[in-house]
Amino acid sequence: MKQLWHRHPRFLLCATGAAGALVVVLLACLGLWQLDRAAQRTVLQQRMLAASHAPAVALDSSAAIDAAALAGHHITARGRWIPEAVVYLDNRPHDGAPGVYVLMALRLVDGRVLVVDRGWMRREPGRVPRSTDYRTPNGAVEVVGVALTDDSRLFALGGAGEQKRGGLWQNFDFAAFARVTGLEVLPIVVRADAQTPAPQDRASEDGLVRDWPELGAPLQALIDRNHGYALQWFAMAAMLAALLAFYGIRYVRRQSGR
Repeated sequence: MKQLWHRHPRFLLCATGAAGALVVVLLACLGLWQLDRAAQRTVLQQRMLAASHAPAVALDSSAAIDAAALAGHHITARGRWIPEAVVYLDNRPHDGAPGVYVLMALRLVDGRVLVVDRGWMRREPGRVPRSTDYRTPNGAVEVVGVALTDDSRLFALGGAGEQKRGGLWQNFDFAAFARVTGLEVLPIVVRADAQTPAPQDRASEDGLVRDWPELGAPLQALIDRNHGYALQWFAMAAMLAALLAFYGIRYVRRQSGR
């Protein structure tokens, strides 16, 4: 290698510089890609926040649902719970306590099925939640909440884990929920803010906590992560460019001093 360097120093220097420059460009492109991802998520976040101030949308007809257009909108839905069609999203702490989100199917008055995140419930370590840990009204209810269209990502935590009805899930997946429950579900999850029972079922306390994080907070965490990654890629590109410039200038000076 030393002999090759002494024979062709300029060629090797140019080749090394070109390779280094390509790496710098690649690192810069990765940084720009992270910024682009952050910009896309910022637009989505702004749309969700704007939608949250729009009038509530009632799911009271069989019209087709545009999931993307409903993201962030307040939703009202009337129907009856399907208690056996429930899953629990695990590892969701609240105020420092371990717990789960209770996601249950709601059969609407028109026959369609909607997945509702009913709220948070404390879970003791080693104990699987049961339907007796919270209350499910038998009669008709009206659910008011916010539409989320990408729960599989917003609620993602690691691998999928064992997915079964009434089991602990690490993240939510529409297709998996439909498969284990045998129900065809709408492509949105409503994060319930309130539940109004039918007149014959006045007791509204169900034992679940609906103290949700600010709408868009999960996206903000992803946006901050994108910005952090972009800063890392740009920093590495700048360091490598500085090293290439330093050694290139030093070589030129040595050559000039001969």
